[in-house]
Amino acid sequence: MAAVATTPIPIAELAALVHQAMLNLGYPADEAETLTKIMMHAELHNNNQGISKLYDVNTPGGIKYNERAGPLIIERETPISAVVNGNQRSGMSALSKGVDLAIAKAKASKMAIVGTHNTYTSTGMLAYYAEQIGKADLIAVVMAQSPEFVAPLGGRKGVFGTNPLCVAVPGPKEGPLILDMATAAITLFGAITAKANGTQLPPGVAVDSEGNPTRDPAAALAGAFLTFGGHKGSGLSLIVELLGGVLPGGTPP
Repeated sequence: MAAVATTPIPIAELAALVHQAMLNLGYPADEAETLTKIMMHAELHNNNQGISKLYDVNTPGGIKYNERAGPLIIERETPISAVVNGNQRSGMSALSKGVDLAIAKAKASKMAIVGTHNTYTSTGMLAYYAEQIGKADLIAVVMAQSPEFVAPLGGRKGVFGTNPLCVAVPGPKEGPLILDMATAAITLFGAITAKANGTQLPPGVAVDSEGNPTRDPAAALAGAFLTFGGHKGSGLSLIVELLGGVLPGGTPP
């Protein structure tokens, strides 16, 4: 594979380009600003949920705008819980609203659980949202179901998503302590970035469509990723699938 040349670009200029790309895709100005902020946060933290989402906006979990999207709807609300129906808007917009609700409810009632469902695109880097909760002096546990790219233990077909899990614990000086991890051995946009850069995947993270181990990102995208840690990662991925997806109203695996 041939390496791709890179060109340095000032952060402010990159943010302006991303924001303009969101506007060009059809996002309203306020939503474009939200998505730009979240993707730039990921990019500046060397997380592959950043501008790699623009490599192919039609990729499942990408950033394509849905012209038929409606306004966000708050469902099943109680003093300590709520569900945000994304109404086919971006996952980032829905989860941003969910975080605002969760913080307000937890401040008032000492705890809260808020879910989202029926979104058109992915939520992006979970640490962005967990950090907002941690900075509000609250403990956050954030998880997300995602498109079926990951095979369960012993499988060769995608059944689970990369299903990330993120925890934030408030800290006294340097901000929240944050763990943000996929339950897959590699993320979707990690593979997409490797393909775009002409680099191989690490060994042991994916299989091709025939179930053979592969380091070729194109073959992995046509096949399936593996979970981390064998049966442990596979079990944890299932739990995220159920709690982060099915519980708020998503589709079972």
